[in-house]
Amino acid sequence: MAEVANPDMLSIVRDAKGWSQATLSAEAGLSQGYISKVESGKVDLRGESLEAVAQALNCPVSLLTRNKPGETLTPVHNRRRVSGLSVGSRKRIDAFAHLTRISVSGAIYNLEFRGERSLKRAAPEHEPPSAAEELRRSWAVPAGPIGNVTSLVESAGIIVVQRPFGTTHQDAVSSWPDDPRASPLIVVNTGLSPDRLRFTLAHELGHLVMHRVPTDTAEQEANAFASAFLAPEANIRPDLHGLTGRDFGRLLSLKEKWGLSVAALIRRALDLEVIDDKVYRGMNIELSRLGWRRSEPGHVPAEQPRLLSKAIEAQLASGVSVADISGYAEMTVDAFTRHFLPPVARGTGPSLNLEDLDD
Repeated sequence: MAEVANPDMLSIVRDAKGWSQATLSAEAGLSQGYISKVESGKVDLRGESLEAVAQALNCPVSLLTRNKPGETLTPVHNRRRVSGLSVGSRKRIDAFAHLTRISVSGAIYNLEFRGERSLKRAAPEHEPPSAAEELRRSWAVPAGPIGNVTSLVESAGIIVVQRPFGTTHQDAVSSWPDDPRASPLIVVNTGLSPDRLRFTLAHELGHLVMHRVPTDTAEQEANAFASAFLAPEANIRPDLHGLTGRDFGRLLSLKEKWGLSVAALIRRALDLEVIDDKVYRGMNIELSRLGWRRSEPGHVPAEQPRLLSKAIEAQLASGVSVADISGYAEMTVDAFTRHFLPPVARGTGPSLNLEDLDD
């Protein structure tokens, strides 16, 4: 029987590319009405038309015909900078996250991830600070600042992927399917400052621990989790004691110590009632006057995810070809090479040891 496109997958791939039906029809040389009927399940997409659509979308035919029983769109959690992200952009990023999970799952299809730390969902009655405290305790995180948040997250078998979202209005998405064999996944927008990356990963970690499905309060709860996870009250309160609206030099020193932005430190001080609302508002006005909302001074070391790269290196070392991994990832070789192939496999970087995740 000839291959037939899955209407849902066609819509997902098109949405992930940010294309309208009109754009896809023009690129594939087909009518918009035909594409509309395909996506609504009224007609089949097969043969030369299927090939033309796959070529236009730069994806394998197998991705468009993918129809695995029981596979559903996994609920994703988002860290957005603004609530006004357009419906189209939200659909595109959610579809992009779904395709990224398919690709990552395929790329590591025969590897079993056993992190040295385990990740469990928090009990429903746990408030964000207590959930963060419990996770730090179960992971044996020493008191005080966390040296490398990315390595810590990956040590629990959470896969972190950096991909461009095409917008600065969203920082990350995360998902954790109910399938016990599936690894939690965090997809992070490229271009984040090191301090924002750390907070974003802790924010998404809060989603994974506390939320099975998105809720109206999930973003605020994930922010509260991230603040408590990165800067526990007992450890940071002495550093914030006596903070005033003139202490921006002091805050820059604390930024380098804690790996948190000055804005996040000011918010932490408010949440811990070290400063009041009036001082908080005044300090935020000063942040804007200084131009620090666009670009903060102060050094925080950069962090890079390495777990997926090491997994792909292990695949290549075992004799699996790039073409085969690309096929398992439901991607063209060119796209897989650009987005996922480790630098060492391209001849542009040093090899990674599988034992060095906690460096």
